[in-house]
Amino acid sequence: MQLVVTSSADDNSVTDVTFQILDATTDQPIGAAKVHVRCLSQIDSPTRLKSNPDGIASYVPPSTLAPLRLRITVRATGYHPYHAAIDDAKTLDNLLPIPMRPGRKWQGRVVDSTGSPVADTRVTTTDAADVSVHGYYYTLFDTRTDSEGRFEFDAVADTAKLRLELSHPDFKTQWFTCKGNARQEFVLRQSHALRGRVLDFRGKPVTDATVIADQSNTTVTTDAEGQFDLGMTMAPQSTVVVMADRLSPQMVSITPETESNDLSLRLLPGRTIRFRVSGPDGRPLNNTQVRSIRWQDSTLLRLTGTSDAEGQITIRNAPADLVEYEFRHPEYGVTVAHLQAENKRHEIELPGRHQTPSATNNQNPELANETGIEQLDIDLSVPESRIMHLCAIDGTVLRPLINDVTLRHRYDRQGTPDVSPDGSTVAFDAWSTNGDEWDDARIIVANRDGSNARDIAWGVIPSLSPDGSHIAYSRPTKHAPADGTRGQSIWTMKSDGTDQKMIEDNYAWGARWTADGRSIVFRGGLDDQGRSVSGNCLRVYDLETETTRNAFSPEESPFSSLHFHLNVSRHGRLAVMNGTLHDGTKQMAVVDIDQGISSLRMLQMKFPHISNFFVPVGGVASFSADDAWIASVCRQDGLPVGHALAIDGVRDPRPFPNLPKNLRVLDPTFTPDGKHLIVSFSP
Repeated sequence: MQLVVTSSADDNSVTDVTFQILDATTDQPIGAAKVHVRCLSQIDSPTRLKSNPDGIASYVPPSTLAPLRLRITVRATGYHPYHAAIDDAKTLDNLLPIPMRPGRKWQGRVVDSTGSPVADTRVTTTDAADVSVHGYYYTLFDTRTDSEGRFEFDAVADTAKLRLELSHPDFKTQWFTCKGNARQEFVLRQSHALRGRVLDFRGKPVTDATVIADQSNTTVTTDAEGQFDLGMTMAPQSTVVVMADRLSPQMVSITPETESNDLSLRLLPGRTIRFRVSGPDGRPLNNTQVRSIRWQDSTLLRLTGTSDAEGQITIRNAPADLVEYEFRHPEYGVTVAHLQAENKRHEIELPGRHQTPSATNNQNPELANETGIEQLDIDLSVPESRIMHLCAIDGTVLRPLINDVTLRHRYDRQGTPDVSPDGSTVAFDAWSTNGDEWDDARIIVANRDGSNARDIAWGVIPSLSPDGSHIAYSRPTKHAPADGTRGQSIWTMKSDGTDQKMIEDNYAWGARWTADGRSIVFRGGLDDQGRSVSGNCLRVYDLETETTRNAFSPEESPFSSLHFHLNVSRHGRLAVMNGTLHDGTKQMAVVDIDQGISSLRMLQMKFPHISNFFVPVGGVASFSADDAWIASVCRQDGLPVGHALAIDGVRDPRPFPNLPKNLRVLDPTFTPDGKHLIVSFSP
């Protein structure tokens, strides 16, 4: 496409803008192309044009005053759509060659779990703008399926990578990624009921049995008739665990084909498992807490107990097979053991609490001896240091995050990592413990494999766009004089550090890019009247229209203030925030930024059945690949440890069991594919 601007004699005015639509491969004009123009000065009054046989379409702006800021979308039969953001048409007095890429029709089909077509499913996909200031995404296609579940996009380039959102009121909204040269069938999950009855081995109803489903929003207990109702779930498969006093727990998997609205679960007599807990000297330990943490590859089972003065614990509703138990005492180390009910008593010895090692880094064999992990790069003589590492999803340390040792040690206080949704790029902030402060932080960008690490700009809390081409970030007040801003501010730039653009200042903070690439979520800044917006609410900046709105207002916010970090979901438009409630309580909450305050829900923060466990607020609060969990730094026995908190508030926090036990764990972050963690370790 070529764009021509016609100016009047007055250099500060623009009389019209002329487009020429061209084929990218032949450079031939394209007639009958649809040109949709939005002027930001009249964003709600778009103009629709059609190119003539010479590919020409002329746009007359509502005002002749420059700068003229336009949003242009071009669609033509047989060509991939084109979108551009022109922020100063007056400066474009030369041709702007951005041709249309040829494409072909792209078809798909939506079915349910039985293979039946799902009609009237909304199918949308976004794509990066061809030319834009901030690297934002726009709506590429928005259509619905027919009676056979089929849908079609007019033209998609073979090289395009499509990210589809499929929504239907009877199904769970789902997201799929596919290439433009492939046709696919998409399966939507249908809701099904989780209801039933719990009986004992004699066939009598069990009252007050606990029933937990891993995809349900609640934990329920059975009534006098042994009946329970877990509501509706849209998961393709749900795992349900039932527990009752002196009865053996039962686990059952439920699929949409299961008659899940009339389950009958019969519990066998409970097995008794006994423990005696002692310290390294063999003396019994009173007040040792034990809890089940995994059974049959599930964390739903909740067996707990506390040792008496003789160090003895008895649990009478254990299953017959192996269970992974965790033993904790405030004055001793933690022990995890896989045990099953037997006639004999299990002897458990807790180790003494770890002392702070005095070795240097992993170039000294003492570090590997102290931690048992050779892959760590930690200087134990510098307690302020924090080095990012890549870990397996269970916390097993694999390697330092970046390969450049010089850069890694120069900026040895690293935090707030982010990985682009396509998994190609990682970014984090870092500064030196040798005289730097947090507001001296630099943004580091690298390839996912740790290569090509580079220091690109001043700033903190980087957030990568969906394709990793751009970064949203925050700038501390320290840089305001040089930036010409008021206090803290949020910016975007390309991932090489160029094309830096400020979005909002006046103490705007915490910019995070939404998964669809359309918006940036933050707090602070100014409203339309130029008044400061309280830091107790979330704000949403629309990258296409360059307008800002509140996700919920300061007046309706349950928070008196929001803290340093916030984050957004891997799919959809959820945001998680940390803050202080009006009563002074620290709390974490999740909200849909489009549905507002009615969708806000508090995360469960207290788990009295887990000994010495505390969930502070703060940290990256990274969403898991399925958006069901949030990685967070919790505290257990006074030490910061990584756990995943369930968004539904039903399931217990999931530990990352293989994280190092004698190092501080900070900013645990899920990778988008759900296979790894990025964690900062500190002595």
